[in-house]
Amino acid sequence: LAKAFTATKDVYLGPLTELETVTKDLRQKIKKTSGEIDTQVKSYEDALKQDKKNDLYRVYTTAAGALAVLVPFEKIFNERWLNKTYAFSTAEKELKTIIEEKRLELDDLADDCEPGEEYEAVKRAYLKNLSMKEARAERKAFRDFKAQQEQAAAAKAAEEANGKMQAAMDVLAQRYSLKADDYDGIAAALNDDQKLYEEAAGEAGMDVKQFMRVQQLERKNARYQRQQAELAQRRQMDQAYQRLM
Repeated sequence: LAKAFTATKDVYLGPLTELETVTKDLRQKIKKTSGEIDTQVKSYEDALKQDKKNDLYRVYTTAAGALAVLVPFEKIFNERWLNKTYAFSTAEKELKTIIEEKRLELDDLADDCEPGEEYEAVKRAYLKNLSMKEARAERKAFRDFKAQQEQAAAAKAAEEANGKMQAAMDVLAQRYSLKADDYDGIAAALNDDQKLYEEAAGEAGMDVKQFMRVQQLERKNARYQRQQAELAQRRQMDQAYQRLM
């Protein structure tokens, strides 16, 4: 009975097993063929995209001219331009618009910056990410740094001048038996010291009092000129500060 059952089972199930094997083999062949087709389609689409990108690059080099040296194509390239649904004419128009925008931005920076170190520093900051915000931040930082340098140099020069002036005051204070910080007393002593003016007055053909009067007027005029120069310098510094703001 068992043998009969097995024989009967083989009669009915044998064709099903064979069909299953054939079907599985057919599915594998279809899957392989489909994968090969997908690969070929993708390769074809990639080739089309590359051709389109190459054409856009040629548009870029022609339209950008010297700008292409500063702004690489990849910095402004947009992947969506390569989509099949994205018309080449639209991509070309957008590319040329971007080129003009970048050219105008660089021109604006050149107009707003001092030529030389300032412009070069600001341009480098801009070209890093093509950002006007970053460029303006660099311009402010550069000008702040230069202002600090100028202030430090002015403070150092003033300190050196003050040191030299103090040395002279020490000598004069000793001459007139005054304290070195008695500036008014030293000035009065100098103005009244006729011996200082006798030789120079004789060479000028004047008496001592006349010569001393002329010298006093000349010193007043020199002080006035210094005050005007200092005022002009303060105005320039104020204007520079306003530009920074």
